[in-house]
Parts: sequence; structure tokens; C-alpha cells
Amino acid sequence: MEKQITKKWIISFFCGVLGVLMSLCIVAYIVDPFFQFRAKDNSYMLSGQFVSAGLVKNYDYDTFIIGSSMTQNFDMDLFREKLGADPLHIGLGRITANEELELLELAYARENVDRYYICADMYMFTEETTESKNPSYLLKNDFLSRCRYLLSYEVWARYIPIDIGFMILDCLGVSLPQKYQEAKSIDKLENFSLDYTFSEEIVLSNYAGGAYGVSKVDTENLYETMKTQIDKYVSALDFEKGEYTFFFPPYSALYWRDTKMDGTFEAYMQAKKYFVQKLTDCGAIVYDFQSADVIVDLNNYKDITHYSPEINDWMVECFANQEYIITVENCDEFQAGLERRLEEFRLKYSYLFE
Repeated sequence: MEKQITKKWIISFFCGVLGVLMSLCIVAYIVDPFFQFRAKDNSYMLSGQFVSAGLVKNYDYDTFIIGSSMTQNFDMDLFREKLGADPLHIGLGRITANEELELLELAYARENVDRYYICADMYMFTEETTESKNPSYLLKNDFLSRCRYLLSYEVWARYIPIDIGFMILDCLGVSLPQKYQEAKSIDKLENFSLDYTFSEEIVLSNYAGGAYGVSKVDTENLYETMKTQIDKYVSALDFEKGEYTFFFPPYSALYWRDTKMDGTFEAYMQAKKYFVQKLTDCGAIVYDFQSADVIVDLNNYKDITHYSPEINDWMVECFANQEYIITVENCDEFQAGLERRLEEFRLKYSYLFE
């Protein structure tokens, strides 16, 4: 009799556990906070780290924009207006080459995606990186990965409570402040334009305090290292999938001043020219905004690299008008233009050099 009671208790316990797990999976499937089954705009608090893979797999788009925080303030409506695009933008701070390739592989699996805009941050090629911040279970579609997603800590402890709260507020017709509305918008994913002030005073204050400096890299054989990493990156791209547009973002002249001081400038310029040749040989279009006059005025920035949304808008205008296209033939001209901008900057901010 006692054995029968124990057996029934064990069966009841496991049935109860299974019932709870099934209930959790059903709720997570319905809410789907990381868009692994469907993509819904203006529904949830979004985190680029967790929703990127799901958006690439399930959002309706024909133009894929990917890159670092240099892309986070792009206006998707401007891409629609100026370039006739149905865009999806994924901008992740300090994204690595490996992380970009993982997300591009997901985009390649989509039949209707035929245009790619990719931010070319040369820091990605200064060292070999195999680690990824993209959660592996979100990149896959197998059964175990799905189960891990539906029962993950991130889903249940970090996002579903917030998402259900937003759903209740929406049902009640509560109007949220602009910052929270944008935090739910796929078009505004990781946009930081409302979070910072862009001004010369802010940039110089942060710079004087040692914040937002140039990342330290190993300068020994730097060009050869970058060349090797560029080869690996370009060989992993599928240029048969559509039209590729790469662009070098307009860091401030203060950033380039620091690269000259730490000895990386020349290696970056060499690697940049090599990258342009590799890309153009594959049929890609490349834009170089790094010698534009906007880099001299620190009022366009919040730190030595991150620029205001107005600069992002100007870049889209350049895409539409095909301005600032760099080729192997005019690469030296662009580099000479950057040198001239640095001289303008040196004269304008001469006290920084004393």
C-alpha cells in the first residue's frame, strides 16, 4: 500500500512539473518576446542582443542594415523614402565580425532579402574573435533550442513581466512617453538619440576625463593581422545573395588624432585600402565618410566616435545621391582628404595639442 502511494506521489509530482513547464512554454510562445516565431512591432521592450536573430528570421524586409552603434540612429523612414527600401536595421554596440556573419547567415536564408548595407568598422579586424554575444539558442531552429528559448531565464525573469505590463497598458489606452514608445519600435532598435547630448563641450569634457578613448590594440604586425581577418570575413560573405553597400562611418577627427598618437593610423589606412579592393572586386559599392567636413566639428558628436542622428540622415542622402563612393583608384584621394581634415582640426583645437 505504501509503495502504491509513493508511486502515485512520484507520478503526480512529475505530471505537475510537466504541466508547469508546458504552461510556461505556451505563455512564452504566445508572448514570444524575442520574435522567434513571429515579429510584431510596437509590442515589447526590445533588446538588440535578444531580438536580433528573431527579427532577421521573421520580420518582413528586403533591405538588411547591420553594423555597430554607428548605425543605431538611422531613420528607417528615410531609407523607405530615399532608397525605396523595406528595411530591417540591426545595430549592436561593438559588434564583432563573427557576430555580423552569424546574423547575415540568417538573412541569406530569407528569399526576399536582396540589399545589404553594412557598416565597416575597422576595429573588427584588429584581432581574431570567435566568441559571440548572440545567444546560440536564438540563432537555431531545432527543437532543443526552441525549448531552451521558451524556458530561458532571459525570457521569464527579464522580459515577459515587462512585456505583459506593456500589453496591459496598451489595452487600457495608456499613452507612454516618447522614450518608452521608441524602446518598443523595431525601426528604433537600440536608437540612443534621446539618451545623450551632442555637443563640443560634452565631447571635450568626456575626453579630458579619459572616457570614450580609442580602444587599445596590439600594434605589432597590425596590418598583417587585419589583412588576415579581412580575408576571412570577405570569404564568408555570399555576394550572390544581392547588392552589397559598405560604408566607413565618420568618426570625429579627435578619434583619428588619437590613432595617430597610438601608432595605429597607418595600419588602419593600409587595411582600409585593402578592404576596399577586396569588396569592389566582389562587386560591392563602398562609401567613405571619414574625410567629410562633419568630422571636424565636435558639436556633431557625443564622444570621439558617436555622431548625432542628423549625420545618419546625411549618410542616407549620400547613399541616395551616390556621393562619397570610394574605389581603389580614388582611395589615396580620400586618405589625403582625411589628412586635410586633421590639419583643420589641429588648427581649430590647437590648445589640445599644446
